[in-house]
Order: sequence, then structure tokens, then C-alpha cells
Amino acid sequence: MLWLMADDKKDTDFQILIDTCDDQQFNSIIEEVFSQKEFFLYIAFSKQGSNSIVKLIKRIKKEDHAFTLTNILSNKFYAMMTHHEARIVIQQCLNHLRDEPNEVLYGLIIENYSHLAIHEVGYISLIECIDKISGYDRIMLLNRIANIADILSTHLYGSYVVQYVLDLNDNLINDKIIFRLRGEIILLSQTEGGRDVVHKCLASSDFGLVTVVREILSDRIAPYAIARDKFGYYVIQAALVQTRERGFIDLYESLDKALEPYYERLEKLYRSWVM
Repeated sequence: MLWLMADDKKDTDFQILIDTCDDQQFNSIIEEVFSQKEFFLYIAFSKQGSNSIVKLIKRIKKEDHAFTLTNILSNKFYAMMTHHEARIVIQQCLNHLRDEPNEVLYGLIIENYSHLAIHEVGYISLIECIDKISGYDRIMLLNRIANIADILSTHLYGSYVVQYVLDLNDNLINDKIIFRLRGEIILLSQTEGGRDVVHKCLASSDFGLVTVVREILSDRIAPYAIARDKFGYYVIQAALVQTRERGFIDLYESLDKALEPYYERLEKLYRSWVM
């Protein structure tokens, strides 16, 4: 059966089998598949194999089958979450199974979140998991991400995770992220991923806007250093616009005054970027 699941030339045959078998036949198929755990996990790392497993997952109704499946997958959880094909299997478990059998996967998400967040495939899997995980597990995961937001934001993939969490508009989590980023704003504003994190902090709340702008103004040369940076100028422009439009006139005027001696120089620089 597993060879049939892994053979791309037999894809239609397996689909027909799953679609046409009755519940008793399906139970026999899935018990046979689960009895060969190592090979089952092996085929999950191929496109055809992962697609076949997804077809099984969508048909699973019995709770004991769901628990058996997630327990098997837990043995290769991190490897699957960081693999383009195998990750789909984990995601479909989160999509189609109940919370109870998925609890073992939730625990592994929380255990591995910091490593997943900085992996080129893992960060995508982690972001998708944030949408699926629920209850106390979700609260724990978001808080753990917020607690290391300063570290994640210095990493390109990690910064995408922090941005995604900020976009959830959870005020308590966002404030925690902003608090963790204090002292790092100037540096982050001049990096590719960090710039976008800082920009989202500006937009997230008045606390975020005030925290970011005050930190930039706390260093005499920071406003110009950020404004002339290819990433940082985006932060400065957003800070000027949002302080003015949201009524923080003192902060707007302070930032404008700090940049005023350099406006001609900055204008020439910006012009050179678009030529």
C-alpha cells in the first residue's frame, strides 16, 4: 500500500481507492499503513507521498487513528516542518483533525518555535501554525515569540514571524514586542527585515509610535543615519507622516528639526537611488 502511495504513476489509482472504499476497508488500509511507521515517514518527504498522506488525513474519522497519526509524525516533527513537501502533512493535521490528537504537535511547535522561526522553510510552517493553534497553547506560543522578538527581528526569516504576530493586533502581545525591541530600534531600522518590524511597531499603537520615535531622537546622529540608509529612510518617512497625522506634533517637530540640516543632502541621495 505504501508503495502505491509513493508512486506518482499510481496517483489516480490511490485516489480512486480512497474515494471508493467503505469505512471498514479504509480502516484496514490505514492500519496497514500505520504498521510500517518508518516507511510511512519516509514517503512523507516526497511530493507524491505527502499528497497521498494528505488524502488519508482528510478521510480519517476515528479518534484513535488521528492519535496514532500525530504520534507517528511527532517522531520527525522538526525535519518535516523544515521540508517543503513534508510540512504539508503537518499542516493538514492541524487543518482537519481535532485539538486533542493535535496536542502532541502543538507541544512540539512550542518546543521548536525559536529554531523554526529562523529557518527558510520553518518560518513559513510556524506562521501557518500560529493561525491553527488555539487556546492556552496559542497564548503560550505568541508570548514566547514576543519574549525573543529582539533576537528574531535581527534575522530575516525571524523578522517575518515577528511582523506576522504584530499584524494579529493583539495589544498585549504587541506591547510586549515593542518593549523587547527597546534599545534595538536604531539598528533594526537599518536592516532589511528589521525595518519592516519597526514600521509595524510605528503603526501598531500610540505606544509603539512614541517608543520608536523617542528612541530615534535619543541619539543625536540617529535620525540622519537612519534617513540616509536604504532601509532606514522608509522608517523615517513613516515616522514623520504618522506623528503628524496622529497628532504627536512635538515628536514630529523634534524629528523634523533633527533632519532639517540634512534635507538637501538627503534629497540628492534619494534622487540618486531612483535614477
